[in-house]
Amino acid sequence: MNRDKEFYTNPTEFLPERHLDRPKGPFTNIKNITAFGFGRRACAGRYMADNTVWLAVVSVLATFKLGKARDEKGSEIDIAGEYTTGVFRYVY
Repeated sequence: MNRDKEFYTNPTEFLPERHLDRPKGPFTNIKNITAFGFGRRACAGRYMADNTVWLAVVSVLATFKLGKARDEKGSEIDIAGEYTTGVFRYVY
């Protein structure tokens, strides 16, 4: 269901921007998110989970100044974005 060619041109490619500002599609409302299940067997805590994630994100945004690290001169330090392959991936 998340790979329906009716909604997405390349459903198997990783394109997170496809979910932004879409008037049509399965992710326009939290009731339509397939991760929480369907019908009578849908997750009872789906609304609490949505609100908990929302509160965590807005708390981080309100509390911290997010951005690139700066060196002694005040210039931004670029992130290399290197990672290893395997079970776990992490930035060096």
